[in-house]
Parts: sequence; C-alpha cells; structure tokens
Amino acid sequence: MIQAVTDKISVECMRVAKSKHGIIIPDTGSDSQGYGRIASIGEDVPKIFEIGQILVYHPRAGLDTIMNESLVKIVKFDEVWGILKDKDVISNLEPIVVGVKVESSSKGGGVVIVP
Repeated sequence: MIQAVTDKISVECMRVAKSKHGIIIPDTGSDSQGYGRIASIGEDVPKIFEIGQILVYHPRAGLDTIMNESLVKIVKFDEVWGILKDKDVISNLEPIVVGVKVESSSKGGGVVIVP
C-alpha cells in the first residue's frame, strides 16, 4: 500500500456490490460519489480521520493508481465529503479489484484495465 504524506489520505476504492435485498447493481460509471476505506493518513491530516474508516468523496477527486490489483486513490483531506457511518451501506461495499492486461501487436502495445 502507499503511505500518504502531508495532507493526503490513501484509500482502497470501494463500490456498492448489492442492494439490501441482495440484488446486484451493475457498475454504470455514473456514480455520484466514491467510497474508500482509509489505508494510510498523512501527518498533516486532522485526527478525526482513522485507518479503516469509509470515506465518501467526489468520484473524480484525487489521483487513482493500481496496487496489487486494487484501485487505490490518494485524496487531499479537504476533498473528502464525509465519513460513512451507515452500517447497511458499508455492509454492501466491496473493494474494486482490477486486472491489468498488457496487449501486444504489430501496431503497438497497450495496457487495458479490466474491472
């Protein structure tokens, strides 16, 4: 995992996996907010944030990267909208796991991210 520094928070990105009735909700790419479990906290971040909390933030906030097939986001603490406390919503979240496939062809190679 990445150790956040200064005013940054490192989160493991999450998504809603199912409704409270067990229905799988497809990922449409039009989420109005992002969710992430705090993995590390920079030294200048207010003490209200703790490792393991689930944050809510704008889906385009911060910088995305892939670590060990997990989508990780580095956000500034002031980009965070709030700390999720709803246990029903939290229980329906799952980490976003991605695979990276490197394609090679005579016309050039490329990287494809497979959610």
